Order: sequence, then structure tokens, then C-alpha cells
Amino acid sequence: MTFSNVLTCAIFFFIASEMALAFFKRSRIQTAKSADRASQLVLWISIAAGVYLAGLCRRIPTGDLNLSTSTAADLALALLFAGLAVRWTAILTLGRFFTSNISIQSTHRLVDSGIYKYLRHPSYSGLLLAFVGIGFAHDNWISLAALMLPVIAALLYRIAKEEQVLRTALGGAYDDYCQRTKRLVPFVY
Repeated sequence: MTFSNVLTCAIFFFIASEMALAFFKRSRIQTAKSADRASQLVLWISIAAGVYLAGLCRRIPTGDLNLSTSTAADLALALLFAGLAVRWTAILTLGRFFTSNISIQSTHRLVDSGIYKYLRHPSYSGLLLAFVGIGFAHDNWISLAALMLPVIAALLYRIAKEEQVLRTALGGAYDDYCQRTKRLVPFVY
């Protein structure tokens, strides 16, 4: 199987898993709609825009990373799979508290174990890592930037909305948790 086939399969799995999450893990609670404030739609549109822009920019010669084909392939796949592993570890750690839209359940509690001991939003960290992998597959830094900038902007918007809802629902416990953890990158941010 060629790199192109493996990458295509990995990206297909990534897209399919995200669509399944959006459909099957969406909260059915009526108040969830008012809490989400369309951040999921903003995220999907930003991802689509980033993928489109990355495709347009990938042939700009001044942006070439000049990696060997095997290095670019290895880096792309390693980052994509690492991102998926981080994302799914976070989702499985949250269990029933994970929803694809921003919502609070009546039995909601703060999860600060496992990967959440270090990061408040590890599923988004995994998502970013996976997209960096997809960006490296283009072997072009302009394409990588065109992909990542809209995705990062949308995730920061979503994180702000999510933290606002969690802070309101969980109060001081969430504030304390924010003091001892980073948002997306351990020990950095």
C-alpha cells in the first residue's frame, strides 16, 4: 500500500469518526442549543475553509518545506495518528460527559483524571495535532498555515464558549482546575 493510500484511509477514518461523533454524541438536552452558540458550525466551516485553502496553497513553490517524500509521509502519518490517539483518549476518558456540542448534563462533574490532569481540552489538542499531520502531507508551510489558522481560530472561539459554560455550571471547582492545568499544550498554553 502506498503512502497516498494509507494517508487517504487515515484521513477517511478521521473524517468518518468526526461525523459519527457529531451525529451520535450530540446532546439531546434542549438547553444545549443555547449553550453551544453555533460553535460547532463555526468549527466545521473553518475546517472546510482551511482544507480548501491548504489545497490551493500547496503548489506555491516558495512555501516548499523540501522534505523528502518519505520524511513528509512519515511525519504526516505519525502526527495524524498521534492526534487521533490523543483525541480518542480524551473522549473515552470523559465517557458519558463527552458531547459534540457544548452542553452540561444534570449529573455533570469535573473530570480531572487521566489526560485531563494535564490539559483542559485534550480532545482539541488531538484535533490540532491531527490537522498538523494533514498539513505536513502537503510538504508546504504556506499550505500548513492556510489549514491551521482557521482551525485554530475556530477552536479558540469554541474553547472560550465551552469554558464559559463550564465555569457557570461548575463554579469554583472549574476555576481551581483552570489554575492547575493548561488549555491545549502541556506546560505551555
